Amino acid sequence: MKIHHLGVAPDRLKDKRVLVVLDDVDHLMQLDAMAKETWWFGPGSRIITTTQDNKLLKAHKIDHISKVEFPSFDEAFEILICINAFGQKSPYDGFESLAWEVTQLSGKLPLELRVMGSYFKGMPKHEWTRTLPRL
Repeated sequence: MKIHHLGVAPDRLKDKRVLVVLDDVDHLMQLDAMAKETWWFGPGSRIITTTQDNKLLKAHKIDHISKVEFPSFDEAFEILICINAFGQKSPYDGFESLAWEVTQLSGKLPLELRVMGSYFKGMPKHEWTRTLPRL
């Protein structure tokens, strides 16, 4: 893997407050290339890094680590699917099993729950039934 160093970062950003988001980092080189030193960015800047490997964060001497949990199945069903699909905390009568199935298919991923809930919003029951096998 080859990552080109962003040599302009210290010169152009050192006086600016910035938000840097590094998503799905899986190599230390990625952190080094994008945000090796905190002085590259102005006061008040924030760097948010997502990774499945906390060892990378520790190797880069990152000490403020937060773990984000997935919602429970009930939370996923109630809050994300029902609110996005039905605009309320529970499904319409006759839609319960269909809403549970959508929740299971989403893997409890919040974005997936929102997207699927929005996709099914306003859709009649027969369309849910017809669409679910294709997901």
